[in-house]
Amino acid sequence: MTRHMADSLTAMPNAELHTGTPIVALEHSPAGWRLVDADGAHYGPYGQIVISAPPPQAHALIQPWDDALTAVCVTREQRACWAGWAIFEGPLPLIPGVTPGWQMARLDHPMLNIVSRNQTKPGRETQPESVSLLAQLDWSEAQLEQPAEWVAEQLLTAFKRTFLTAATFPKLIEMGAHRWRYAQPTTPCEYDYLYSANGLALCGDSFRGGRVEDAWLSGHRLGEALIGRSVR
Repeated sequence: MTRHMADSLTAMPNAELHTGTPIVALEHSPAGWRLVDADGAHYGPYGQIVISAPPPQAHALIQPWDDALTAVCVTREQRACWAGWAIFEGPLPLIPGVTPGWQMARLDHPMLNIVSRNQTKPGRETQPESVSLLAQLDWSEAQLEQPAEWVAEQLLTAFKRTFLTAATFPKLIEMGAHRWRYAQPTTPCEYDYLYSANGLALCGDSFRGGRVEDAWLSGHRLGEALIGRSVR
């Protein structure tokens, strides 16, 4: 999604796209805002700075510059989630009573919350069978410091036992897991984004509901507000 959305940026005059560049500090002068990366390199100046990182991570950048936005970063507590994935050599076998082309399942399970089949998403029809395994938040937080390899094994085992028997499972090609320490807000938020007169703004799924569409809507509505077309 981000690669698709970034295509239009490269066509903009004087636009530069930097990826894999951790920003550790902000600097402000009459010329505008500058970003400072982990190696001390500077970027800018810019008139507006939009931070879509989770509030606990945005806090370090915002704290020296804006008390109101800093307070929001402190109060927007987040919950953690483990996300596993597995790629198979062949398609999953049919599940009795379930449509063959099923795309996603939400479970009532102590470990697994959501299972999605990635090759059913638009444009991925030629990819091999792969599933994303999102863990329950309570289980994720209880196992937060476990190795990713162990978590991946646990989630895959739970998936097999819930959906299918090991005897009918296709051969596993790869698997893994990623820990999202700041995955979902603990409470709903009354606004989609925040910005201040000094040019700093916050957005992201932390201000809505934790899903990818929440992240997109938050950033989209902030963008409209920043160009003078507020949707509130």
